[in-house]
Amino acid sequence: MHNLTYAVLDTETTGFYYDRGDRLVEIAAVKIRDGKIVPSDNFQSMINPERSIPLSASRVNHITDEMVTAAPKFAEIIDQFEEFLADVDYVFIHNAKFDLSFLKAEYAR
Repeated sequence: MHNLTYAVLDTETTGFYYDRGDRLVEIAAVKIRDGKIVPSDNFQSMINPERSIPLSASRVNHITDEMVTAAPKFAEIIDQFEEFLADVDYVFIHNAKFDLSFLKAEYAR
């Protein structure tokens, strides 16, 4: 993986079911270049899910309604996120099937 730039990505959500109205509440990624984490090149944003965060989700991700009330909506951060990924060769995603389903749903909105 040397001579490559890749990102490691993770998200947090209001629940498990993007198709039942659950939404992203945070997206974060860090870049790794030539096998080394680049501390100055990362992306993190809380996201206003435009709905309340159930207590069950807050217990897992420690994100509350108060933390996202003033946060941008997904549509407001997507350009920055795509710019962050522009020079990346690969993206590694923790629990990729889950995270990608939420990202696809947010893009569709």
